[in-house]
Amino acid sequence: YPDPTLFNKEDLYKYYFFFINLYIKFLIKENIFSSKNIKVLYTYSRFKKK
Repeated sequence: YPDPTLFNKEDLYKYYFFFINLYIKFLIKENIFSSKNIKVLYTYSRFKKK
């Protein structure tokens, strides 16, 4: 469990979005999400990035 203070925020966001992308890809693979939900999540993550 890494100490968050060891990372700068830039790195934390990179890891955060990396794992979100992996998770979404996994969900797409498992067909859990409809494409509509994917679009909402994707748009939301792009928005949060800015």
